[in-house]
Amino acid sequence: MAFERFTSDLFVAYLNRDFTAFKKDIRGRMHASIEAKFGVWAKNHVRFRRQKHASVAELEEAVDPDGWNLVFKDVAAMKTKADLWLAASHARRVKSLSAHDAQLIETAKALRNFVATRALRRRRR
Repeated sequence: MAFERFTSDLFVAYLNRDFTAFKKDIRGRMHASIEAKFGVWAKNHVRFRRQKHASVAELEEAVDPDGWNLVFKDVAAMKTKADLWLAASHARRVKSLSAHDAQLIETAKALRNFVATRALRRRRR
């Protein structure tokens, strides 16, 4: 869906402007994982390279190492991720989507999914 590609590109563009919140989220989750698996000592010895700016290619790989679009289950999940990953000014833009906007987005995704699965079922008959 073109909208999914748009939202993926939008998040990468926002991250390209300021990826401080994204780094903080990733660092926190990685440290929690390391501590759970290897203990506090190991967590305290893992350091992240300081980086002021990341290229678009690096950010695309960071948000989805498999090379797909960044896809959200629903608008609520997109807003949650915006809170975690985006600078406050950019997150506000995503979180400003109204209930009407969310319904339109969810309806478009549901229609696309319905058409795609029905088309596959018809070909298999």
